[in-house]
Amino acid sequence: MTTPTRTDHRVEVTAPPVTPYQYGLLSVALLPDPPALPWTQVGLRYVSDACAQGQVGEMPCPRPATPAEKRMDEGETWVNSGDPFPVIASFVCGTVGMDEARARTHVLNGLAYAEQREIEKQFAVTMLKDIARKPAGDGAVGLLQGLGVLEQDAASVYGGQPTIHVPRWLQPYFSTLRLIRDQGAKKVSDLGSPVGFGNYPDDPAKPGVIGTGEAWIFATGTVRAWRTGPGEPLVTVDVTHNQISALSERVYALDHDCYAAAVKVQVCTGGAA
Repeated sequence: MTTPTRTDHRVEVTAPPVTPYQYGLLSVALLPDPPALPWTQVGLRYVSDACAQGQVGEMPCPRPATPAEKRMDEGETWVNSGDPFPVIASFVCGTVGMDEARARTHVLNGLAYAEQREIEKQFAVTMLKDIARKPAGDGAVGLLQGLGVLEQDAASVYGGQPTIHVPRWLQPYFSTLRLIRDQGAKKVSDLGSPVGFGNYPDDPAKPGVIGTGEAWIFATGTVRAWRTGPGEPLVTVDVTHNQISALSERVYALDHDCYAAAVKVQVCTGGAA
């Protein structure tokens, strides 16, 4: 890779403002304060009661059922986070007209702009890729049916609102069919389930493939994104090659509660939903 140089004689102005990426994974994920280290090396886990299953009993005569007869013997349900991973941004430039402070600014901006799409890629391939629960089977259904199936399936086994995960290119279909509404800084379904439109492929097993007309959408339990603060940039100056470089990273670990399901949906790509 050749080192970028600053040899253009145009007058330099500040970069335009960038509207933050909206309605993606971080709009529907909780961002709790992380525990003390070493979670960045080993990840996190917790016990969830949200998938506990009840039962309807009988009132036998002449005696009521004993506690032993009512037992279901459910144990602890442990939920593991995905493996911790760093999101990394780097910056390299010639030293002419560049100093360490500017290099730090550039690399921190790059990290802020890139991190959400990168964690969405990671969420797709690690948390959504191999979901076994498919309440509508392996075939594709219509978008209305697919969302409805996920909402009902979640209600049958999960104790709270599911979080819906959708490839971003399907958002116009959701809006056209009025399947979502605004709730503060996020989108929710009419049943109140948070809906995130992320940087997800049509099939998590095929990264980069989008817009085919068929795509998997997902429902999970509550999502959390554990993260460190933006790392203090590491800036180095190579005086031999007149080059300055900066690197910054932020460590994430993602988890979702004990429920996860997937439905393949099909839409018309000719312009109508």
